[in-house]
Amino acid sequence: MRLLNIQGNFWLRSWPFLLYNNRPIAIQSMDCMKAQQRQCLNCGMAVAITPLHLDEIPPRQVCVKCDDDVYQQSMGTCLTQDIAHQHETIAKALQKLDVVLLSAWSGYYKEFRVIVGGGQIRQQVLGQLHHYQQQGKILSYQEANPNHGALIAVIRKT
Repeated sequence: MRLLNIQGNFWLRSWPFLLYNNRPIAIQSMDCMKAQQRQCLNCGMAVAITPLHLDEIPPRQVCVKCDDDVYQQSMGTCLTQDIAHQHETIAKALQKLDVVLLSAWSGYYKEFRVIVGGGQIRQQVLGQLHHYQQQGKILSYQEANPNHGALIAVIRKT
C-alpha cells in the first residue's frame, strides 16, 4: 500500500482500490483518477465525475449532451466476486461487499454476484443486501439458481 497525494487529499492506495477517509473507491487505473470522467453510453460524451463513496450511492450524473443519467447506463454485464472463501471474518466479508458494490456502480454493470457459501457470512450478507435495498443502493437481490451459496444483486434497470 502507498500513500498518494491527489489534489491536496491523501489517499491510501491498495490496487485496484483507493481508501479515502476509510471509504473504498474502485478504480481501473491511476489515469481515471486524474481524468475523473465517465463516458455516456448513449451519445459517447465524456462526463466529469467525482469519486464514488458508499454513502452517495446510487450516484447521479447527467450527461450535458443528451441529459441521460450516466450512472444508470449499463452494458448488461455481471460483476462476480468471491467474498467468503479466503478465511474472511464476517466483518471482512461485509467490507468486501461494500467494495463490490462500489466497483459495480463505478463500472457499467447491471448486477453483481457475490459468492458467500452457506454459513454465517451468507446470513449477514443477506441482511446487508436487504439494508442496501431499503436504502435504494440496489434494486433487488436473490439467491443464484441453482447455487444457493451465491447471491445476485441488481443495481440498474437497463
